[in-house]
Amino acid sequence: MTNWWVFLLGWPILLVALALSGFGTFRNRPWNLYTAAILILPVSLYLAATPRFAFVALLAPLALLLAGLAIKRNKINLAIVMVLPVVLFFSWLALIVLQEPGSHNKSQGVTIRGGVVGYARFRPEAVVNQIIEIRHHSPRPRRKQPLHLSPP
Repeated sequence: MTNWWVFLLGWPILLVALALSGFGTFRNRPWNLYTAAILILPVSLYLAATPRFAFVALLAPLALLLAGLAIKRNKINLAIVMVLPVVLFFSWLALIVLQEPGSHNKSQGVTIRGGVVGYARFRPEAVVNQIIEIRHHSPRPRRKQPLHLSPP
């Protein structure tokens, strides 16, 4: 049996959270931003487990909470400044995922292609062989020979 709720914790809930944050910002409703911060938390925790987004992803729910507090105190411009980076970050991430090669065929497993995690067949020995091949073909700096001067 497939766990359908795992799918809901990904992109659909992220889209709902971004829509709620935009709606809450422009309609001056802080509870929409608080709800968006709670909804975006699972995606942020998932991204925080990666080394590239370790600290950036955890700032998203915090920024939405602070934007809700700013709207509560009638500081709309500050709330927009807090929400805009969150929307831009997750929009950029969606664009990266959609432009990933082979993103339309995700049925067999996980593999690493050029540093990007994609879906196909995972073979650890192929990754090790690629690393060895890269090290083997990398140019090594030549050591300069000391200059020997002959006595006159």
